[in-house]
Amino acid sequence: MSAAGEVVGIVAAVVLALLGCLHVAWAFGVTWGVGAVVPTVDGRPTMAPGRGATFAVGFLLLLAGDLYMGAADGRSPAGLFRVGAVGVALVLLARAVGDRRTMGFSKRVKGTRFARMDTQVFSPLCLVLAVAGLWAAFT
Repeated sequence: MSAAGEVVGIVAAVVLALLGCLHVAWAFGVTWGVGAVVPTVDGRPTMAPGRGATFAVGFLLLLAGDLYMGAADGRSPAGLFRVGAVGVALVLLARAVGDRRTMGFSKRVKGTRFARMDTQVFSPLCLVLAVAGLWAAFT
């Protein structure tokens, strides 16, 4: 693995782990940032993730960070971590592209707080994390 690939993978792993911790904190009642993370249509949320779902997403983000870290540092079994990192990268790429309605670069609903955050932060971050995971897996 190249040094650059290792650094990119480790930084992406840390970002994923921090996002995982944030989701776990939300699952336990922290309210910081929750007003901008659920898409809305006509002022109504399009989903109402419960505590369990939020905790599950947090756990999966922590797992994704571990897969990126394992791919970046060449942890054994290397194939497992590489395939896992590619899988995570594909999910993040799909999230960046979006659902053609309320999230991702392909969203049609615009002008909401979530839509602005999605365009400026969430979708670009997912795209960067996807590229970083592929870089970590293949360098």
